[in-house]
Amino acid sequence: MYKTVIMLFLFFIVYIGAASPVFAAPTDKEVSKLIQSIGWTKQDLEEFLSTKELELNHFQNTKELKEVIGTPITPDSLEELLHTYNMTREELDILLAGFNEKVQDYWNIEDLDVAIDFYQNHENLMVNLEEFFLNVGITDQEKNNLYTHFKTLNEEAINTKIGQWKVKANSLSTIDPESELTQAQQNELTALWEDISKTLGLHPKFFKVDDNGKQTNLSLSDLSTTKLLDTVTMELYDNKNNLVLNLILSPEILTASFAVDAAEKVVSLTELSEELTTLYQSQLPNTASLAPLFLFTGYLLVLIGIFLLIWKKKKVSNDQ
Repeated sequence: MYKTVIMLFLFFIVYIGAASPVFAAPTDKEVSKLIQSIGWTKQDLEEFLSTKELELNHFQNTKELKEVIGTPITPDSLEELLHTYNMTREELDILLAGFNEKVQDYWNIEDLDVAIDFYQNHENLMVNLEEFFLNVGITDQEKNNLYTHFKTLNEEAINTKIGQWKVKANSLSTIDPESELTQAQQNELTALWEDISKTLGLHPKFFKVDDNGKQTNLSLSDLSTTKLLDTVTMELYDNKNNLVLNLILSPEILTASFAVDAAEKVVSLTELSEELTTLYQSQLPNTASLAPLFLFTGYLLVLIGIFLLIWKKKKVSNDQ
């Protein structure tokens, strides 16, 4: 009896398995025809799928594959998109360049459309940031150094930190620039700066520069006791001890009004970084470059470093 039941059960399983449809991946011929129609190579397709952590055997047919690929960027499709935004190709190139991107970084029109919409809504902020960092001496070469460095970082590690940094950085906007930081505020600011520095793999070095140009090395703790009446240089190095950027901050720059401006930029940067994180995770998972997000977090590190210098200076001035 038991043997009969077991045999019937096995027969049932085999029957169900045989009756169930078996889906196969698109054939090489079908795939070749598809990619030829959109001007891609097999290598292009493989690279595109890898950005989405997909493989050909994840698709049942070329229809599904085509839906994931989206609308290829061609002269005609790009022209149609530009017409939608009433902009020229030159204007698009300038817009993307402001975020260290170009049209070639995108695989399809849909992703480029999302990026244009987002970047246009934040273009004024980027212009203000560029002017701000120009005032503290960040050059185009140093921005490129940041981009190069960020390509070596763990994207997920940064993405998980953005929300935490935003909460902490928002508290900066409530600090009175005319008042002295409390010990608790100073500790919180220093801890935030060190956390960002560690996550980004950027290591700071401070130097005091006297009127004769002589440099004296300063530790972060030295800044709380050193008279910041001289120019201070802040240098950021990568994990291989390569200089990434160098800021020269004179006493005239480190003022209360500059602190207010810096506070606003810090809050704007963290909010924009969080929006970018959401954008890349949801709508642009296959965008070739996360450089804008990394640049913002790098700027955030620099700004908080400037913050520390400003209030260290005020503390010393008040103690005199």
